[in-house]
Formats: sequence, structure tokens, C-alpha cells
Amino acid sequence: MPMGSFLFVDFWGGFYDVKRIKIFHLHKLLSMRERQVERREKKAYQGTVYVAKYILLTLALSFIGWLYEVVLVKIQWGEWTDRGFLWLPFCPIYGCTLLVVYFFMGTPKEKRGVLKRVKNPVLHTVLYLILAGILPTLAELFVGLLFDKAFHVMLWSYKGMRYNYHGYICLGISLLWSGMIYLFMRFVFSPLKRLFFKTPNRLALALSAFLLIACTADAIIQFFRI
Repeated sequence: MPMGSFLFVDFWGGFYDVKRIKIFHLHKLLSMRERQVERREKKAYQGTVYVAKYILLTLALSFIGWLYEVVLVKIQWGEWTDRGFLWLPFCPIYGCTLLVVYFFMGTPKEKRGVLKRVKNPVLHTVLYLILAGILPTLAELFVGLLFDKAFHVMLWSYKGMRYNYHGYICLGISLLWSGMIYLFMRFVFSPLKRLFFKTPNRLALALSAFLLIACTADAIIQFFRI
């Protein structure tokens, strides 16, 4: 073969190989970016599902709180009354407070959060009981003051009880919260949480969105009615 022909074929072959290498690396780079985007989307979806299931759990706890108050009033006064600010059967202060308790210090069995390093079981129980009384008391004080000062509405009143503060909070009720929350978090919260986290993802997303919109609309309507 003439020398000129050999160089011509070698030149174009080399050019073709370089082009193939560049295309290969470009394809590899695009594939990596696509995988990164997929991972981010998957992580975002999992995070959304995680939040949705916690919303369902919070609403379930809020319903339990509403049911507790309705039954308690029935036992005390002999009549059925709709409790809470919302028209729907939810008392959000219960659900939100219990969720704060869980994120703040877990359940008595888990030993997480602020009490994670407390190894002595007796001390852990005592501190848990104290905090289980303080957290709902602070929630009652905040919500009670907010509605009273901003909307001139008293959602509850402890004025007939000893050691109360302007009817918003009361020592006896705080002690009651302490014991009830400890027992609830020890025996009920974890099984209930596992139950809701077994909810199919799509169902959790749809149901949480629907209930959240319904509760928000309910709250807005109630605020305008004040």
C-alpha cells in the first residue's frame, strides 16, 4: 500500500476513535447526572411520604384527644358536647403536643432526644414525667393566651381549680398530663406509629393532603366566625 494511503486511513481512524471516546465520556457524564437527579427525586418523594405519615399520625392523636374530652365531659356533666375549636373531630393541641414530646425525648422505652444520655432508669423516668408535665402545660398556656388575647375566646378555663394561672393552666391538670402522657407514650404511641407507617405511600399522600386541606379550611371558617 502506498505511504499516502496508509497515513490517510490512520488519520481518519484516529479521529474516529477520539470522537468515540468523547461521546462515551459524555454519555457516562449524562448517565451520572440522571442517576443523581433520580436519587434526589427519590429522596424528596420519601421525605414527602415521611411527612405525610406523620401528619396522619398527628391527626389520629388529635382525634383521640377530641374523643377523650367528649367522653370526659359526658362522664362529668352527663351530656354529649362537641369539644375543640374545629368543627371536625380533632383537637390539634393533643396531636401536636404528643408529637413534640416524641421528637423532644422519644418514648420512655427508646431513651432518645434530650434524655438519651440519662442511663439511670429511675432518673430517666423522673425526668420524663417532669417534662411530660411541662410540655403540655406550656402548650396550654400558649394556646390559651393566644385565643384569649387575640380573639377574646376562652377555649377552656381552670379558674375553679386550685393553683391555676388565670384559668389557662393548673397544677393538678399538669400533674394529670404528666402521668397520662407517660403511660400513653410508653404503651400506645409506638404501636400506633408503626400502624400508620405501614400505610401505602400513595394512600398516605392522598389522605394526608385531603385531611390537611379539610382541617385548614375548617380552621379558617372558625376564625371568621369568631
